[in-house]
Amino acid sequence: MPIYFGEVAPHCPISRDQPVGPMQTPSIRVRTNIPRAHDLASAIAAVNILRSIVIQITSDRTINNVYTKSPPKQPKPDQDKTIDKTRLARWVERKELRVKRNYKYIGTDKNGKEDDEIYAIMERIEVMVWYDRAWKGYLVWRYGDKGEGTPA
Repeated sequence: MPIYFGEVAPHCPISRDQPVGPMQTPSIRVRTNIPRAHDLASAIAAVNILRSIVIQITSDRTINNVYTKSPPKQPKPDQDKTIDKTRLARWVERKELRVKRNYKYIGTDKNGKEDDEIYAIMERIEVMVWYDRAWKGYLVWRYGDKGEGTPA
């Protein structure tokens, strides 16, 4: 695939009634090699041109507007018949057995006395049940009585 260097990128009009543009695409005879660098700006331009050529040659998979196929993937090795416990969580929560209760927390005023007008109602998880798929056992977690809040 030829690379053209010029002020306007190479293009192809879609139909005959569209204008081609202010400049025609330069022919390949205009620039057949990388320009010689004579100052910093031209050196940077030459390095950028060389970089685009190297990248196009080494990493572009399009040859003559035809995409090459990707290499075939390696087949996965056969797995044992045992259960892979890393794929499936061993412990799962039994959400239908979860117990929640609402509690009312009463605030205090600046003197340290409880003020019934300042309160918050919060939902607290009291019991959670976990099930072990491997050993087929249960683990029960209870919040316990911590002496805080009043059941609402």
